[in-house]
Amino acid sequence: VDLGLLGHSINSVKHISPHTMLQGFIAPLVFESAFNTDYYIVRREFGQALILAFPGVICNCALTATFCRYVWPYGWTWEQSIAFGAIISATDPVAVVALLRDLGASK
Repeated sequence: VDLGLLGHSINSVKHISPHTMLQGFIAPLVFESAFNTDYYIVRREFGQALILAFPGVICNCALTATFCRYVWPYGWTWEQSIAFGAIISATDPVAVVALLRDLGASK
């Protein structure tokens, strides 16, 4: 089926590099979140965020790696399981900001 200009546009989008897509969408989203962040609140809450986030991500990474190693049928090594756990455990700041906005969290 010939879709004309629409078909040409769809074919062009199929060949866009994933890195270009990532840079095109993530950079403005992170900039917008950083631009609207109150510096003094971040500075005041930084210690609490480190105390809560750092151990939480480490525990989540370890639990995910253990689950991948012993429950999934892929036969992953510890290195592969830990790498997967580290990727999955990372917090997405853009999603967190969007969730807080949707919940109506105060600034």
